[in-house]
Amino acid sequence: MTVRFAGQRGAVFWLALKTGFWSVLTLGFYRFWMKTRLRRYFWGSIRPGGHPMEYVGDPWEKLLGFFIAVVILTFYIGVVNLLLMFISFSVFDGNVAGYFLSFLGVIPLWFYARYRARRYVLGRTRWRGVRFGLEPGAWGYAWRACAHWLVTVCTLGILWPRMTFYLEKYRTDRTFFGSAKLLQGGRWTMLYRPARLLIAVLVGWVAWIAWIGFLDPMGQVVALFVDAMAQEFL
Repeated sequence: MTVRFAGQRGAVFWLALKTGFWSVLTLGFYRFWMKTRLRRYFWGSIRPGGHPMEYVGDPWEKLLGFFIAVVILTFYIGVVNLLLMFISFSVFDGNVAGYFLSFLGVIPLWFYARYRARRYVLGRTRWRGVRFGLEPGAWGYAWRACAHWLVTVCTLGILWPRMTFYLEKYRTDRTFFGSAKLLQGGRWTMLYRPARLLIAVLVGWVAWIAWIGFLDPMGQVVALFVDAMAQEFL
């Protein structure tokens, strides 16, 4: 099936400029309408088999979702964060542990929100009158994302392609179009070739940190030697 994009860069530019201006003028509230209008343009310009896709999202739904997120964050900051700070000062006699635990607590919520956002977009996407969808599984995605990120950080980014592959597979295998389910094939090692530049940058960064760590003790030795020689001749 041939997929064609019928949009024009000039039209996208002026639409983004106009809606962005109104978003700034309304202190960000118009951004829900901006995202809706941009998605409708992009979806309508993508035409698999010559038939345009359709986005039927409502900006009022996004605004309501924003207020719900604000309520959840207010509860988290006002109640959970306060308890974490109390425990931190009581046990560790400081606020560092509280801030650290508070940050860790936000990470699963972030991944949960990302999965829910994708489910919302797919649920309001149509092609030839048939709806896309995503099965429930936000918490499953959240704990898998946390585990994969932990492994990726411990391996200094070397397993980044593995994390990307399996997280995308989790979402793709739960996506459906009408009554048909999507299935992601392939192997995670296939991503190493397109990610070779990223891996090279990560390896270079680790090598630079290691080199700096090596030079610092050497610099201290040289400084002590110079100081000893100066004391000897003074």
